[in-house]
Amino acid sequence: MYFCGIDIGTTNTKAVLIDSDGGLIDSASIVVECSGTSIEQTNWYDQFSAIFDEFYSKGYFTDSKVICSITAQGGSFILLDEKFNPVSRSYSWTETAATDVVEGIKNIFGAKQYYRITGWEPDGWLPAFKLKELISKKQMSENTRFIATVPDFIYSHITGKFVTDVTNAQITGLCDFQKSCWDEEILDWVGVDESFLPKIVSRLSIVLDEVRTKWGRISFVTSSHDQYAAMQAAGLCKDMEVMLGSGTAWVINGRTSEPIFDDCNFITHPGRDLIKDCFGSIIGTGRPIGRGLDELLAKFNLTTKQLDGMEKSLNQYDFPKEKVLAADIQEADPVKAVKQYMEATGSLIAFFLEKFYLNCSLATSAGDPKSRKIIMSGGAAVSRFWPQVIAELCGLSVEAVNFSEFTAYGAALHAKSAFEGRQSRSNLFEITKVKHYEPIHMNQYQQWYKQYQKPMFEKILIKNCN
Repeated sequence: MYFCGIDIGTTNTKAVLIDSDGGLIDSASIVVECSGTSIEQTNWYDQFSAIFDEFYSKGYFTDSKVICSITAQGGSFILLDEKFNPVSRSYSWTETAATDVVEGIKNIFGAKQYYRITGWEPDGWLPAFKLKELISKKQMSENTRFIATVPDFIYSHITGKFVTDVTNAQITGLCDFQKSCWDEEILDWVGVDESFLPKIVSRLSIVLDEVRTKWGRISFVTSSHDQYAAMQAAGLCKDMEVMLGSGTAWVINGRTSEPIFDDCNFITHPGRDLIKDCFGSIIGTGRPIGRGLDELLAKFNLTTKQLDGMEKSLNQYDFPKEKVLAADIQEADPVKAVKQYMEATGSLIAFFLEKFYLNCSLATSAGDPKSRKIIMSGGAAVSRFWPQVIAELCGLSVEAVNFSEFTAYGAALHAKSAFEGRQSRSNLFEITKVKHYEPIHMNQYQQWYKQYQKPMFEKILIKNCN
């Protein structure tokens, strides 16, 4: 028995195979070479096929049952004909519709009402607005019969069946996430008939069983948006833990009993998880933190490879005693500048956690936070100083996971959970390196945070909507 998770990203595709005990069998990775936006250069099926070819060539699928789940970048889509063949280029989540298109829905629904339905503030990157623009400009092919996100396209290409999951559906900006269905009023405004969209599956299940393929018979499980697969990989306990993804852009994810809305600033993005009676919450930090560090290092003609040596010297400096905004660091000493950057971004994470998780309605009646630890993944998790600073500022334990196939592993756990009919436990601690960080100098760091950083973030990030 093999459980396969495939993560189709913007720049690479990664996959893992795990066994019935959740142990890692093998992994694979391919770089997505795309210099343009044509169908041929961004064919998601080719990426899927390359992964399965690699596993198949190693003899894994011979006479063995294979259960697969795909996770992918949310917000990307492609137009298909009646036979599920592309009739357009793929549209990436990184593209945006014109501002006047976005403003159009605000005039009809209002930003708050749209946010309450979809979990997203009206924004040009959402497929809803790019589709509206295509239709308004009569740029949609007359042969268009279906609109597919990444997993939907792959599943339909292999099986001829059109199905999606609620986590990908809600990131189109067309879905009522609490009802797990396409929203009729939004579809009417966009000009899309519901028949163009896949059936939404809201829970983990085997949606396409024992499909005959060139690699053998494969059963396909409910797909997922990559942030929700990452939550599964982290094994987040509902209302108790959060996950910090620290790539180019940093994202805070949590599983909650109820949606966490921010009607004033739209900083939180609630959605329905694939786990029963569970919602997800996605918080973007508003700036590409990982890229910001790269830019700071480049200012001093340094590379990330030199960062490890620099980190050994960071503790020689005193605790911060004035406000620091990561984008405005002017320090001439490169070591001190890196320290300031890590402390400033750590304080931003602490602010978001305090504002939207620890002080929300999910706190206990005594005021004690239910969130007990942070699971940190991505590039910054390999740092020795950054996770420690985050632990200090948040007053929580941090478990830093260094596992490049993290999200693909979450998709594999989705496959395993669907097959077994129960939530599968994450075995990250057994299959990869996990470093633990506990607050040591919490009082000094939190004094600085409360006196300088928190008031600054309240002023520049939070609108007063009263």
